[in-house]
Amino acid sequence: MWANVQRIEPKRTRWRVLLLGESVARGQLYEPRYTPALVLQALLEAVLGAGTVDVVDLARTGMGPEVSDLAIAAAVLEPDAVVMFAGNNWRPYDPTEPHRLPKTNAVLREGGVSGLKNVVEGEMRCRATEIVRAVRDFYTARAIPVLWIVPEFNLGDWHDWPIVAPTLTGGHNAAWLSSCATADQALADGDLALAEVAAARLLALDGGISGRGQQILARCRRLSGDLPAARAFLEAARDARLWDWSQPLPPRCAAATRQAILAEGGQGTSQVLDVPVLLAEFLDGGLPDRRVFLDFCHLNSDGIRLVMAAAAASLADTLVTQRVRWQEIIALAPSPEPALAAEAELLAAVHNAHWWQPTDIVRYHCDRALALWPAIAEVMVAFTELQTTPTPAMLSAAAARLSAHGGAVAQYLLGYSVQQLDAVLLDAMSQSLADAGSRWRTDPVEAWLRHRDAARVPADLLDFYLLSAADQPQETFGAMPLGRGASDLADPTFYRAYRPVSIFRFVAGASKPIVIDLTFRVPTAAAFSQRVRVLVNNRPVADLPACPAWTRHRIEIAADTLQRGLNTVRLEWPQNALDEEARLGIALEQRTLELPELFRVFADVSAFTAAAPIADLPAGSDSADVPCERVEGIGGC
Repeated sequence: MWANVQRIEPKRTRWRVLLLGESVARGQLYEPRYTPALVLQALLEAVLGAGTVDVVDLARTGMGPEVSDLAIAAAVLEPDAVVMFAGNNWRPYDPTEPHRLPKTNAVLREGGVSGLKNVVEGEMRCRATEIVRAVRDFYTARAIPVLWIVPEFNLGDWHDWPIVAPTLTGGHNAAWLSSCATADQALADGDLALAEVAAARLLALDGGISGRGQQILARCRRLSGDLPAARAFLEAARDARLWDWSQPLPPRCAAATRQAILAEGGQGTSQVLDVPVLLAEFLDGGLPDRRVFLDFCHLNSDGIRLVMAAAAASLADTLVTQRVRWQEIIALAPSPEPALAAEAELLAAVHNAHWWQPTDIVRYHCDRALALWPAIAEVMVAFTELQTTPTPAMLSAAAARLSAHGGAVAQYLLGYSVQQLDAVLLDAMSQSLADAGSRWRTDPVEAWLRHRDAARVPADLLDFYLLSAADQPQETFGAMPLGRGASDLADPTFYRAYRPVSIFRFVAGASKPIVIDLTFRVPTAAAFSQRVRVLVNNRPVADLPACPAWTRHRIEIAADTLQRGLNTVRLEWPQNALDEEARLGIALEQRTLELPELFRVFADVSAFTAAAPIADLPAGSDSADVPCERVEGIGGC
């Protein structure tokens, strides 16, 4: 969390510089052996002279708006300059907090979710302004310079998962779903013109609160080569869901925060280093991406060296009026040793995969890790074993090997991670090892089959281990283990479908039939004539009635429908007409002390398993207390 420093000595150098901030300022995935503070120290000594500068690292992972209090309290350290590298965690307005719920519900009644988004952004702008003014005015009164460093976001490579728009005013949810389907199909067909028209329609319907329209428009503009327009849409998409506290949102410096720092941070003795502008110069106008980032906001070593070189140049000018350009000193910035750099790249692969990022970026970081330090292959093998065996993580031999490796690898892979199927990540590791010609190899499919073949070991498709591999983050958070980021608003009692299609996965050997046992309800179903389609590996296997009450169904899947390894079950829910706005209005009147469900719920699933058929269980016989579908999946509710 903090720098690995037990004691801050009295000031003994000519200049003392304080560096404050959050995980980006800590150098996450590299720290404590390589940090922005260490790089800044080396650069300032190279410019001002060895032994003349002391950089005190006061950055802390997870630091939020309280950074202003720390900055003011740190004046006792007698700084000659203060560097504030923060802004990613300044999202202090939580509309679900009990004391804010009356206001939140009032805003929703009057302006819907768009109104809530406006309130949240306004609160963020005011809070950021207060933070900057407090620190700026305090140090201006003492004639001590402050350098504000505005963070940037990984616009080019980070993808917030797509969501279905929440309840829209004017009853536009059905039209939104139709336009979204049109845009997705147009992109698949390469019809950018139609995709842009449909995306513009999405934006008009939801007012930008889902981010989906901006994401599609950004993709179209990138494919057309219009990077300035793509950047504008990506920045809008980045900020689109600041209102949504029902699911985790990775840290980011929103436009409201950046604008406040730029407006207030250049007054008095304060100056601003705007990293978005710096990176645009460094990348020749390109979008900030994997060239300088490890994930959503954490810089890789090249990014750290660049930003600290620009900071050192600014501080040199401030402290001794020595004009240097970052281009002249960046070569003097130290780089991490290859083993440490490889560890950071591997942890970036894990981090990206666990935030449901695309396969190509996960594979990129795996390849980078092996290229930097081939011995990192042993960590990949141990991690694959950790994730594929049913032994509790901390009792496994793989965990012992990772613990012995120590450092950030042990901290992140054992301290912050949980066992999950990790299909994208383990496949990327396996392919990277093979392509690198490593003597170490992994085969996650065979490992899954040894331990998790549903024909031998019944599989719970709602368990986090399997559900995490189904590429549906919003639905997965309800099953997420505590401490892994589960939302306080999530209801782990059952799975809740927030989109028209739900995906589930299980492991099978494809040599024996499997029976899937499914209990669900469709709360909005108006008549049993509506159906729920069930497909396994894209082959239809059942057509079930959509009932508003809980119903249970057993469906036998023939062996020739299965595939060896991962199998996919697709549930297609009915998209019947529903007055979402009226539903939300009623909920707001009834729930004055809690936040109502803002998203359309297409279905709930309370149980879902895959297992071998039970020979002595007659077809269609189940518990008598629930309505039951016949085994072949055809019949009445």
